[in-house]
Parts: sequence; C-alpha cells; structure tokens
Amino acid sequence: MMQFLANRRTAFREHIATLAMTNLRIYCTLMMTTLTGVVYLGVAVARLALAAAGKPVAGVVWEPSWEWLGFLAAIGGIDAAQFAAKRITQSEYVEAKGRVSGPTAKVENGAPPDGASP
Repeated sequence: MMQFLANRRTAFREHIATLAMTNLRIYCTLMMTTLTGVVYLGVAVARLALAAAGKPVAGVVWEPSWEWLGFLAAIGGIDAAQFAAKRITQSEYVEAKGRVSGPTAKVENGAPPDGASP
C-alpha cells in the first residue's frame, strides 16, 4: 500500500511539473466566469418562470457582487497579460534558437529539433 501511495505521489509531482500553468489558469478563470453567468441566468429564468406562474419571486434573487466581478476581471486581465508575455518570450526564443521547444516541436523547415522524434 505504501509503495502504491509513493508511486501516486511521484506521478502527481511529475504531472504538476509538466502542467501548462498558463493554460490551467486561463481554464479556471473561464470556468469561474462561465459558472457565474450560468447561475445568474438560471436565477433570472427561475424568476421569470415563477412570475409567469403567479408565484412570489421576492426571495429568488442572486446577483454577483461587484467585488466578485472585479476579481474575475482582474484575474482575466492577469491571465491575458501572462499569455501575451509568454508568447512574446517564446517568439524571441524561436528567433534566437531557430527551434520551438517541446518533444513534438518542428522547426520552420519541417525537420525535428535536436533529440525530438519526427
């Protein structure tokens, strides 16, 4: 059992070490923003359905706070800036080295970089 847990910890560490963090951050930000919109629209539809049925709608209210919306906007801006900075530095790297990093990357002329398989 302990060996199994040790292998799981090692696999988790390797996964975290190779995870594209910018993509993960952008994904999480998009999910939080999307779910906020889904909940807001779901409550709005529920209010309309209750109003159409003639039932009271006074207790069915949810609006995201300005702090939450500001947080989503700030995190989205940081994600966009990090993505842009990463692309700028990646393009400078490609121009300097003449190759793209990664195991399946190809050089502009179609040949694989040093040590990569085609």
